[in-house]
Amino acid sequence: MYLGEQLVNPTDERMMLSAQLGVAHYVVEVGRSLDGETAGRWDAGRIHDLQRRAAAHGIAVDVIGLDLGTLFLDLMHGDGDRATTILANVTHNIRVAGEAGVPALKYAAHISGVLRTGRIVGRGGAGYQHFDIADATDENLNRYSHGGVTVADAAPFTA
Repeated sequence: MYLGEQLVNPTDERMMLSAQLGVAHYVVEVGRSLDGETAGRWDAGRIHDLQRRAAAHGIAVDVIGLDLGTLFLDLMHGDGDRATTILANVTHNIRVAGEAGVPALKYAAHISGVLRTGRIVGRGGAGYQHFDIADATDENLNRYSHGGVTVADAAPFTA
């Protein structure tokens, strides 16, 4: 067994902390940090830079999150031109990741995103995201949800 971590665009400082905590493997969600000259199309040099920076801390980049964006929504709503562009980018990104030696890619296929309606206090005072159907108003879903609804803009949790 080994310790791994899933992070979004890890900084060198975060990589150092991960290494200090014994993390040896990463699953990285990259957002747009791997984009080259065209938005949504990864650059092999940036993948190699991510791998190099992680390796300097003794961490292997095992998986990169493949950004499917709004592909499914575009397909459902008949925006064929946009869907074609997204599919071309995904194909390019798979090819570039393979050329860079990334062993695996992952994707999330949530039509509605990850729905949340607020935050609660959990074990040891930790702040948890949660979903409660009674609180599923448009305002709460837009504020706390990720993915198909909106990107969360909630203030940091305080108990």
